Amino acid sequence: MENVLLINRLGIGDVVLTTPLAGLIKEYFGSQVGMVVAQKAVDILINHAWVDDVFSYSQSSKAETVRQIRQQQYTNALIVDGRFSSTLLALKSGCRLKNLGFEISIGTWRPFARKQHTVRADLDYSSCLRYLDPEIPVKEIPPMVGTVDEESYHKINSWLTRHGFNLHPLMLIVPRGLSANKNWPVAALEEFNTLLNQYNITPVYLGSQQDRDFVAALKGKIINAAGYFSLREVAVLAKYASVSVTPCTGTMHVIATAGTPLVALYGPTDPWRWAPKQAIVLQADLQCIPCQKLTCSQTKEQQCMESISPLTVFKTVEPFLSLH
Repeated sequence: MENVLLINRLGIGDVVLTTPLAGLIKEYFGSQVGMVVAQKAVDILINHAWVDDVFSYSQSSKAETVRQIRQQQYTNALIVDGRFSSTLLALKSGCRLKNLGFEISIGTWRPFARKQHTVRADLDYSSCLRYLDPEIPVKEIPPMVGTVDEESYHKINSWLTRHGFNLHPLMLIVPRGLSANKNWPVAALEEFNTLLNQYNITPVYLGSQQDRDFVAALKGKIINAAGYFSLREVAVLAKYASVSVTPCTGTMHVIATAGTPLVALYGPTDPWRWAPKQAIVLQADLQCIPCQKLTCSQTKEQQCMESISPLTVFKTVEPFLSLH
């Protein structure tokens, strides 16, 4: 098969977990592989061993995305995200559809939702391989992000030295994702900072540029790196970390590609589907979870995340920080 266009316009984590599918297509078919992703996820796929072309998608750039796909002469498309709009995008780009997506969004309602092939998201996305050849075995390979250049390596190493992480353990914290009910409350983050500071651990907070003011307002001694590193640079930085703490969000999956010890805080989402294999999952023991909802139907908006105590998280990360 000469070429395959993968379309997954969902979140950053979804794109990371789609990369094994690209790797399997490369291995079995030797095809040129392109990916259409949301603009925020493009950086993940730059200089990627399995992805030849990356097409950025946004509402304002649809026509340009179609033009670029046609220019690169992609003729086969897999609708990985299962969206009807992705199906239309592939047709407009002149591709033959290897599968169809019919899911549409009406608020939080998802009519004609994409059918899951298996529970774990990475294997679920990789199962789209069978649309190309139903006889090919879908084996497991780890997700991967693109590599960085020498300038980024120098930037990371200089930053580590400047902040003394050549002498002290590096701990990374992702404070929040897009869905509020999946985030650890601010009070919990601040209490966790206090526990770490008592042992002279200064955590490093990651995030986008939009998170910078949020992180700066947190109490405790911290290092605010929100917006400083690209997603691919985060994957490199994570290799130097003793441990990372993160809710279920896209950056979690970027960090996981580094193989670093990871403590994942789970509320409404299902860790069986979304947690990286090496993650230590902390999740409240409540009957309503995992509800898989974007908003909480209970009286307390974040009760599942509030039930994860800072002390529990501290005791979980303590062995990785050699505090005694």
